[in-house]
Amino acid sequence: GYERYVILDDDLFITARAPALPDTPPHCVALAPDAEQRHTTNPLVRWTGNTGFILIHRQSLDLFHKALEVEEDPTIWGIADQGALNGVAWREGRVHQLDKAWNYQPVLEYFLTGNGWHHWLASPPYRLGFYGRMLLGAPHPVLNQMRAAYGIHLIRAPYPRFFDRVLD
Repeated sequence: GYERYVILDDDLFITARAPALPDTPPHCVALAPDAEQRHTTNPLVRWTGNTGFILIHRQSLDLFHKALEVEEDPTIWGIADQGALNGVAWREGRVHQLDKAWNYQPVLEYFLTGNGWHHWLASPPYRLGFYGRMLLGAPHPVLNQMRAAYGIHLIRAPYPRFFDRVLD
């Protein structure tokens, strides 16, 4: 019965300094881009939206119902609802891009712009470098963006207390 909804994953922190939610077109689902954009091959999907932070108006809730009815699309990156919602919304031209500050994915950004997923998995010093830099407040492009973000999505981040300490 609400006019607008915000749907968050349980591993997404919203910072105390987050501004009011942005205005979005009522006919669209508003998503921030996923950090991983290389795996979507569907030509209708210009960029893959991460469904960890969804902003949607009442008149667009039909997109959820349609997403529940479709098969998972292997040409769209993401698990669970992400591929289905992106597929339906892009097919209908009803996607609005949010600033990635609402759903910033620092761990993914760190290894995607750094040494890659396999190095992240195999190298404890690489992972410790990320967390050490974060705790020390060291400058790094990913950490600088994380500190400026409103929503921190803890994908592949098993230590949420580190983030809680660093973010106000």
